[in-house]
Amino acid sequence: MAARSILLYHRIADDPVDPFSLCVTPERFSEQLSRLRDGADVVPLGELSSKRAPSRTSRPRVAVTFDDGYADNLWNALPVADEYGVPITIFVTSRALGRPDGFWWDRLAAQLLGRKEVDLELQIAGAPLKICLHGDSAGTQAMWALHRRLRPLPVSDIEAVVADVVNQLNGAKTGGSRTAVLSHDDLVRLASHPLVDIGAHTTDHALLRRQPVSEQALTITQSKTDLEDVIGSSVCHFAYPFGSRDSFDGRTVAAVRAAGFHSACSTLDGSVTIWSNRFYLPRRMVKDWDLADFEKHLVSWGIG
Repeated sequence: MAARSILLYHRIADDPVDPFSLCVTPERFSEQLSRLRDGADVVPLGELSSKRAPSRTSRPRVAVTFDDGYADNLWNALPVADEYGVPITIFVTSRALGRPDGFWWDRLAAQLLGRKEVDLELQIAGAPLKICLHGDSAGTQAMWALHRRLRPLPVSDIEAVVADVVNQLNGAKTGGSRTAVLSHDDLVRLASHPLVDIGAHTTDHALLRRQPVSEQALTITQSKTDLEDVIGSSVCHFAYPFGSRDSFDGRTVAAVRAAGFHSACSTLDGSVTIWSNRFYLPRRMVKDWDLADFEKHLVSWGIG
């Protein structure tokens, strides 16, 4: 049987400040899609994840997905996908739509990166944390230290800490236009394109496994409702925020099933097989690789 893989992107942007390695430049994205189309059948996620969907050819099958809901998915990713006729699924964090200051991790990076002195006194999960760093890498060290501590917390707690960081550093609240998220109008434009399928990514990008079952169910179900209300059509696919083994569990999967989704994607590496559980779908993370490096990865994934 031909290999089946789901590729994962986040942002298509030429951004020199990319601490989380989320960006692929538009030029390299174009090269990657061109190469992908030459060597594989690029199909909608729903077709690839369905065990009953027959392969149209003996070639590998690939689906292309995006997580989070950055505005550059509309500005930069869609024109390239449209040029090559490649269907894409975009998993959107529903309550981030239209938020001018974007995601918390981008705001944290905007406040800290480049600082040579960081002096903060914070309360995180009821415990005091003092950060006092000096030197060229002070801001970077502080950002990663806070990111590790904040990631497992409820998003309301994260937002409070980030707001405190902004206040103490006398910084601006926004992460900037380069990390802008989709607006409601942007989402409608994306959803109206025949190559685009909109999926859900919770309301607030919470690390689900750390949340009570009732809160997991609420953010999962509500994200589906939020997005369907905006685009006026059914949202069938889900992606777990962060998507790693520590970010969701069996309770999460049960909540996704109960919400009426047809499938759910993780960030666990691997190919999709006939034995794959459609609520534990693996994906291949794509980085800002040049064509030679991208081809090496395709070969290792059985797509080359």
